[in-house]
Amino acid sequence: MPMTMKPRDGGHILHFVFTNPWTLTDVVHVFERDQAFRDRATTIVHALVDCSEIRTLPPGTLNVARLSPSFNHRTKGHIAAFCASKSIQVIGNLLARLVHMKDMKFFNTEEEALAYLRQVIANEDTADAND
Repeated sequence: MPMTMKPRDGGHILHFVFTNPWTLTDVVHVFERDQAFRDRATTIVHALVDCSEIRTLPPGTLNVARLSPSFNHRTKGHIAAFCASKSIQVIGNLLARLVHMKDMKFFNTEEEALAYLRQVIANEDTADAND
């Protein structure tokens, strides 16, 4: 499977793994699953993206990636990507600017990315408790 998605942390996080070679058709299938998950969600859903196996991007990736539920669904949260090459980080940051996503960050390790998202979730829980 070139792309996988699985919920973690009680559904507060969707964990995505991209493995080359992958196609835009693979992306669309994952987006459909992402959309269905988010449509059922009652809380903010964050994304944890494993970029360790991404070496190249198929042509048209930026156009399709803009449609990601992680960028435009009502449940969109923070995006924490890890192990991305410098070129993938540049493209990811460009995409984030194009879709006006301010809450996307890159980390060196999965542990750092996951710790970041868990802190964001803890802050949300604290804010919800204070409402």
